[in-house]
This record gives sequence, C-alpha cells and structure tokens, in this order.
Amino acid sequence: MERHLPPLRTTDVVAFFGSKQKVADAVFTTHSAVSQWGEFVPESRVYEFHFLMKTPAWKQSIT
Repeated sequence: MERHLPPLRTTDVVAFFGSKQKVADAVFTTHSAVSQWGEFVPESRVYEFHFLMKTPAWKQSIT
C-alpha cells in the first residue's frame, strides 16, 4: 500500500529552516527557485522536506 504525504506550506518550511536561503541550501537549489514556490512546496519536493523536517506524517509513513 502506497502512502501519500500531505502538502507542506512554503511558509512552514521557511520557518523551520529559518530563511529561504537555508531552505535552498538544504535541497541544493537556489534562493530564486524557492522564492518562486507558491503557497505550497512543489509536489516533487514534498517527501524530501517531510524527511528533512522529520514530520509526524513522515514518521507514520515509515512504520
């Protein structure tokens, strides 16, 4: 059974890391790329950020 992780708000991710630059550095992209994200982290990055942030949803998905 495949589990899907919920979307993450860009503002929550930036708050967790402290700045858009730190978000960009964490996933080897640019500040400009992060600045172009809308309200939510792009779907292609959702798993990555759940993993990095060790969210409850990510922890549940691995058990």
